[in-house]
Amino acid sequence: MRIIVATGALLLAGCAQTTNFNTKDVGLMVDKSITDIDEEKKFVYLEKSAFNKRPVGVITLVHKEPPSGALMMPMSAIFNGPVEDLIKSTATKIGYSVRKYGERPGAPALVAVNRHNDTAYGIMEEGLLQTHGLVRITIDQRHKSITVRYKRPERSPVAHIDDTRLY
Repeated sequence: MRIIVATGALLLAGCAQTTNFNTKDVGLMVDKSITDIDEEKKFVYLEKSAFNKRPVGVITLVHKEPPSGALMMPMSAIFNGPVEDLIKSTATKIGYSVRKYGERPGAPALVAVNRHNDTAYGIMEEGLLQTHGLVRITIDQRHKSITVRYKRPERSPVAHIDDTRLY
């Protein structure tokens, strides 16, 4: 009996046709997924999380000591506008002076910061991260000064409108 069932199964299997599925190239789907992931990764550094405790790269400390004193003073900020104004207002609150270095971009770097119970350092860092590297600051804690540094690859023949104003 087993031989008859096995023979019948082999005969039916031999007559079966293979089905061709209309599939797309897997490489294209992988490339699209990688592109989507790269787009998401551009903004992941803005959120503090278990993997990203403190985003780095936009604030440089002159004397390689951890931020302390007025920079770690608890404060809150609700701000929408140019990042320079955020830095100036935060620096004024903590008693720091601000100066600029480099040529400003033609269009202002606008940021939106809504932080409660954070530090002055964290508030400035949040605003700077939103500029995607166009604006960075250097903090000298000993002299209580902040230098705003602009990254502008090209030199403009026309100055930024605010560069003609005195502070």
